[in-house]
Amino acid sequence: MLRETKMLEGCLVRAMDGPAGRVAGVLLDDEVWAVRYLIVDTGGRLPGERVLMLPDFVEGVNEAMPASIRVGLTRERVWESPPVEADRPVSVRQEADYYAYLAAAPCRGVSRPVSPLYVDPEAGKEEEGDPHLRSAREVRGFAVRSGEDRSVGHVEDLVYDDSDWAVRYLIVDTRDWLPAKKVPVSADWVSGISPSGAQVEVDLTAEEMHTAPGWEPGTIMDRRYETELHAHYGRTPYWVRRQDHSNMRED
Repeated sequence: MLRETKMLEGCLVRAMDGPAGRVAGVLLDDEVWAVRYLIVDTGGRLPGERVLMLPDFVEGVNEAMPASIRVGLTRERVWESPPVEADRPVSVRQEADYYAYLAAAPCRGVSRPVSPLYVDPEAGKEEEGDPHLRSAREVRGFAVRSGEDRSVGHVEDLVYDDSDWAVRYLIVDTRDWLPAKKVPVSADWVSGISPSGAQVEVDLTAEEMHTAPGWEPGTIMDRRYETELHAHYGRTPYWVRRQDHSNMRED
């Protein structure tokens, strides 16, 4: 199911043996456009302490108030993860520490390798962050420019697929136009992010976006709407490409 990252932030984290905190943030990889980590505020245990958690551990999302996510971890496993600082980027060292923690005591439900990440102490960059790792909050508000270098609005939110945590769409608010509307843009159509990190460039014309079918946040983005959206842009939908790729592998 496709969901908005704004709805994920603030969700209660329900561990196997009770509440473990709240989702304080969503960290995205803008190179492959996927959710890489959730940041969990452990709440009352140690006020203000935040830890990383792979989205692989999420077993269900409930957006009915109070919104919550169910994770296949005990509270202790969540709480004992290496802490991260609230107002600073996650460093390469912190990522390595987290993967080392997972590798030391493997957990069920993880679909990616959890062998410790190697950090070269001679490189001197272990305290720096991965430039492709961004918070969803950071990306919201990014200016959006079309293929002909025209301003077309700003990023209002991001939509992810809870089956594989891929970021499917950036929701662009075209409020600078009349009539203003929210237009989903596939992450596949992002052609670049400016070096300053405050602007997204998309492989679409301003006219294509202006005439695209709008979408209202808070409503379900179903396959019928997605099909209409891709047909408008004349693009092959991601689920068709995925099926074609699967068929090629079988052949």
